Amino acid sequence: MKNYMQLSICIAALLLIFSSCKEEETIYTNSSRNATGNLEIGSKFTIKNSWKLGGLAPGTSDTTWFSAADGERLTMVSMLVLSNDWFFSLSENELSTTINVGDISTVASTWDAGTEADNMSQFFPPNQATPDSGPVDSDNKLRSIKSTTPPGNYFNGTLTYNATSSMYQLIRNNIHASSPMSPGVLVTYTDITGAGEANPLFTPDEPTSTEIERVAEDGNNDLLFTAIQ
Repeated sequence: MKNYMQLSICIAALLLIFSSCKEEETIYTNSSRNATGNLEIGSKFTIKNSWKLGGLAPGTSDTTWFSAADGERLTMVSMLVLSNDWFFSLSENELSTTINVGDISTVASTWDAGTEADNMSQFFPPNQATPDSGPVDSDNKLRSIKSTTPPGNYFNGTLTYNATSSMYQLIRNNIHASSPMSPGVLVTYTDITGAGEANPLFTPDEPTSTEIERVAEDGNNDLLFTAIQ
């Protein structure tokens, strides 16, 4: 009987330790790369809706209509195709029925995913023999390159609210002479802190998730779109 009680206590203790560790592994305030390398949406964010964006060849445009509630925020991810692992995002723009952004590149950012060495054109997606074959970046942290690679050199467009349809209209124009923009993902979300200082799809100065890497290196939006459904 004594041995049985000791065994029961040990099992209960192990279960308590296991459940505590499991909980700690899955709580992220900001969105992050988790222990398996995948995107973990932080507890401060709620993804409200998402849409796939098409690719944009140089000199082309597209239009996306979407619905969102006042106070929701908007971002996107799309690769700068003539790069090794650079991508664009929209800054954490709060939506309202009075919004009218004259040039979306002014609320956009450019990022280096930190997954592949830079400025090696033989490993740009259109040029490399096999995907993800470029050498690894010596700095594996996702970082801003907006100051050296301004989004406005590559695309512009508008974001407006249409009162008749009660929908937002996002127009993107690829104005670059040679570099396409890859298929991407457009996301509306809420930030429970209300600060609007972070992005639900990635966190700067941390290693990049597999889902963001697929967009930033390969221009493939499937994995990211699936992860946030």
